[in-house]
Amino acid sequence: MTKIEVDDARLQLNIHHEYGEAGKSSRKYLRGDTEEEMRKNLRGILDEFAAAAKAASAGRAWYVIAARKVMPELREGPGDTTSPWTAIVLADFEGKCRPITFYQSIDRNKLDPELSKKLDE
Repeated sequence: MTKIEVDDARLQLNIHHEYGEAGKSSRKYLRGDTEEEMRKNLRGILDEFAAAAKAASAGRAWYVIAARKVMPELREGPGDTTSPWTAIVLADFEGKCRPITFYQSIDRNKLDPELSKKLDE
């Protein structure tokens, strides 16, 4: 990871790695029965995003592409699952590696040729 840009209005991240841009993450949604619960949830999401951006700028975040057969069940909702490749973004938060976002499907045709070649290795 080289950079994580936070879009706090849409509650999304834009992920950059050494081979280019991974694109926007899935949107996070506020949860809570009361306004106070929703504010607390929003603060938690924004704190997590800020920590992820800080981890990326310090070289403590990773964009991992894996075969779907290795990671068959992703946490985030439905999406295009036609590709045999999926991805996860991980970041170090105070010594703990935590998942930040998941990409359901990776189109190898949109990847940098050097990165696509590494997937064949």
